[in-house]
Amino acid sequence: MAKISNIKTFVGTVLANAHIAEAFDEDLAINSTTGLVEKCMDQICLNQLYEDKLPELDGDEKEFGAYIEEYAMGLLVPRAATNLVDGQEYATPYIAPALQDAFCSWRLPEYIVAGSTSYSKYKSSMKSAEAYSAYVGNIVKQMVDSYNQMRFEEKKSLLGWAADNVGTTTTIAKPVDDLTGEAFIKQIKNAVEEASFARDVGNVTLGGAESFTLYLTKGIKSVLDVDTLAGAINEARLVLPCTVKVVDDLGTSSAYAMLVDNRAIKLFPNRNEVGTDVNAYHDFVTTSRHVIDTPFVSKYATIIKFVE
Repeated sequence: MAKISNIKTFVGTVLANAHIAEAFDEDLAINSTTGLVEKCMDQICLNQLYEDKLPELDGDEKEFGAYIEEYAMGLLVPRAATNLVDGQEYATPYIAPALQDAFCSWRLPEYIVAGSTSYSKYKSSMKSAEAYSAYVGNIVKQMVDSYNQMRFEEKKSLLGWAADNVGTTTTIAKPVDDLTGEAFIKQIKNAVEEASFARDVGNVTLGGAESFTLYLTKGIKSVLDVDTLAGAINEARLVLPCTVKVVDDLGTSSAYAMLVDNRAIKLFPNRNEVGTDVNAYHDFVTTSRHVIDTPFVSKYATIIKFVE
């Protein structure tokens, strides 16, 4: 009587001698009985996932102009409600809030995402019209995926640039267990609480921010979810008072986390146009996507980076 172990042994032997995920072998392509060439039964191209995971950093489209100028307006100092000075009436003075320093963010160089396909050169490699259509469709998809991945990398690098060049730095141990996780959450809560109030920071006056996003590099959120929150007596009190996003890196910055006012960092599209060129003589068509973006980092908003 056959046992499961016998079947397992047989299957193991079969797979051990199988030809799987190998380069094409001409000898295997010849049928040993008929001498004819074996045919490909299917052609598979897995659709990979490439997406911009930071859509909240998208700014609205700005087709004209070359840079973004940011300025801040100071408060008005209250004064006594009188138009008398030393008993003498005077005319109402011109009163306007002082403007703080202006800063400019210039657009980035234009880049192109392009892909070409031949009308006939690849048809001989495809098993059917459907397979060829899928191939052409995948070229178009790769253009979209490449654009999405490019913007994702731009945004992560922009976050990292902001972390290293704007805002403040907080040094605290990276969360690795329940104790460091609780200390980190407490620090975030204090930072959000402070930034929600209007305050003077050096020579700059900042109003209170309404909402924040906490950007964490990968591996930290699982510590907070599993080690910190799971072991909490009152989990509600440990919930972070902001949106939490996970990224695989923050460009070249050494920061492992960032707390950002949701208005502070944006990537504005200036140009995003697609055109097609047909080269009849050399028998191919090229589709090109022209892209120009402008990065914006506010000098008048809360940006805090966390390092060890």
